[in-house]
Amino acid sequence: MKILSPGGELVFSLSGLEVKEAHLILKGRMGIWDAEGYINREEIITLIRLCLRPRLLGGLLAILLGFKKS
Repeated sequence: MKILSPGGELVFSLSGLEVKEAHLILKGRMGIWDAEGYINREEIITLIRLCLRPRLLGGLLAILLGFKKS
């Protein structure tokens, strides 16, 4: 996963997901560092709502079927 920001470009390599207490945790590496991203309940709900939009679902399906290349 590539993260672009005014501070530069960061690459996060996702290696796992887990649930811990009240968070969904993204586990991976950012460069040479182990990293974890903590997503709380409200952010999970927002993520689900955003993913359920028809236009986004169509785009995700196109990526998964190989119709869109990076």
